[in-house]
Amino acid sequence: MNRIYICRKCDEYTMELKCGCGRTSEDVRPPKYSPEDRYKKYRQDEKKKELAKRELY
Repeated sequence: MNRIYICRKCDEYTMELKCGCGRTSEDVRPPKYSPEDRYKKYRQDEKKKELAKRELY
């Protein structure tokens, strides 16, 4: 494998699909941008909710 992954539980970077803590790692790279993105509104709404919880929006 030649990708870098991150474990969201322990915030460790790894080259494996499973972290040392046993949890599945996630890809670090963001998804590709597309002007025809059907889910953009949902992602933005979730981001606003997250920022509102932390009182940053």
